[in-house]
Amino acid sequence: MLSRTVLFDLDGTISDPKPGITRCIQYALSELGYQPPDVNELLWCIGPPLKSSFSQLLQTSDDTLLEEAILHKYLVSVKLSPSTSSGTITSVLRYKRHRRF
Repeated sequence: MLSRTVLFDLDGTISDPKPGITRCIQYALSELGYQPPDVNELLWCIGPPLKSSFSQLLQTSDDTLLEEAILHKYLVSVKLSPSTSSGTITSVLRYKRHRRF
């Protein structure tokens, strides 16, 4: 049976996660009393596990502190993480719709 399901990889393929992820990390760091780096200095945090990124940012392996940082990042992600879509995705979806895919 032919399936009509289309799956998209949203993390960096058709959306830009930079604004949301970097702002959430900055917020988590400030809530923990740390001076957050500039957005462009946090680009390396996009992709790797949060625990690893926060471990490097906070220079600690303290699980309690790392879990608190991740919790802060997670809790604000809904409010602060608008990702911007790639301009091509709209064209692709229109094309697929027009072709009745």
